[in-house]
Amino acid sequence: MGRLVNAVILFYALEKLAVLLSVPLLLGAVWLKFKVHHMDGDKWEQYFRTMPNRKYTALFFVFYTIPLLAVAGIAFLLYRHFQFPEPALTALLLVVLGELRAVRKLDEHKAELWAKLRKLDRPQTG
Repeated sequence: MGRLVNAVILFYALEKLAVLLSVPLLLGAVWLKFKVHHMDGDKWEQYFRTMPNRKYTALFFVFYTIPLLAVAGIAFLLYRHFQFPEPALTALLLVVLGELRAVRKLDEHKAELWAKLRKLDRPQTG
């Protein structure tokens, strides 16, 4: 039973690591877009105003899936080192369950998320 608890804790920690790693990946992409396209405030505003919800969702999954896959590679090595049964399958399960969890969270909070994103569409008055 103790081994199972350790596996679940490691699994959860690795999934959280993927979430944390997605932040610098996103910031790096924003910085790259800034440098390559010489983005200023007006260009950023136009960019976000014209972006459809599907693109926001797709970008979210790109910036989450890349670190999730990297962490799954590390997870495979850890699972193999600690002699967990089926380390490749367990690492693959990390990716699948991580994506399913992201879909569930996005679905639960989509109205709130879209409302926040659409606030970018309206010019600020004041």
